[in-house]
Amino acid sequence: MTLLLTVAKRVHPNFSVEDEFTFGIWFELVSEVPFEVAQSNLKEHLRKSDYPPKPASLVGDYFNKSELSVYDQQALEHKELMLSIETPEDECVPMPDSVERAIDQISNRMSFGKFGGDGVDE
Repeated sequence: MTLLLTVAKRVHPNFSVEDEFTFGIWFELVSEVPFEVAQSNLKEHLRKSDYPPKPASLVGDYFNKSELSVYDQQALEHKELMLSIETPEDECVPMPDSVERAIDQISNRMSFGKFGGDGVDE
């Protein structure tokens, strides 16, 4: 934090966070932001603005990013897994002739009433 405030002071000589109370406010507002994020946001601010930074300049949109709940994260992982699995159409092969003939025979028997209602030969 001190390094970032020193950089801001070098660019804006009138910028000051030297008293303990003001530093405490900055620390409280920015301390949860990863250093790399705050550093990147400060660089962006210094490139685009003629004014000294405020805590919001270093925080940027870090806290506005929506975090997924555990349930939503699991649902997303499940969806990605399902998309990565081959679909049944990709794995299908033609039915063997012998199986097709057996199904036809059973179907014919059922249509002519050769099977009872429970599917067992009478």
